[in-house]
Amino acid sequence: MGKQELLKQSKISIILDSYDDIFSDFDPRFYSERSLSDDFLNETKKVCRGKNFIYSSLQLMLPTKMRDKKYEDMIADRLHRYFEKHYYSTMEEIKAQRKRGAVFMACGVILMSLATYLSLEGGKSFIMNFLRVLVEPGGWFCLWNGFDQIIFAPNQKKTDLSFFDTMSKIDINFIPF
Repeated sequence: MGKQELLKQSKISIILDSYDDIFSDFDPRFYSERSLSDDFLNETKKVCRGKNFIYSSLQLMLPTKMRDKKYEDMIADRLHRYFEKHYYSTMEEIKAQRKRGAVFMACGVILMSLATYLSLEGGKSFIMNFLRVLVEPGGWFCLWNGFDQIIFAPNQKKTDLSFFDTMSKIDINFIPF
């Protein structure tokens, strides 16, 4: 079977020159612990970006003479652990961001309540009016920034979350060409 036929068959296909293409050149550890290459990760994300995140397998294509079966299970396990770790890490980032948003919103409500109180009780006092003018924009800023952190900012991370979730569960196969 030719290289082009394999590419058409698989959901995600990446051609490698060697196993080292998956890992960072700066990390001398063994495959089971080594850091993944940014180039490999970026290429994997790029290949996935055009699809609907519904994959059955990741085909890592290597020249037949470069394959060593004893490393392939170890590398597949390492890839799954990496993607799973980053899935949970991204989930935690989203939760933390939403908590910050809730704190911002609470501060905004408090500051706006203070501004309302100052406008009712301040009368014509210069100091009270000055404090109201100072506190009111801060309240609006905190409230809207909190909304942003709860609603919109996590959506930007959902693509990464979906990618890591899919890749942590995908079958990884090494295919000769």
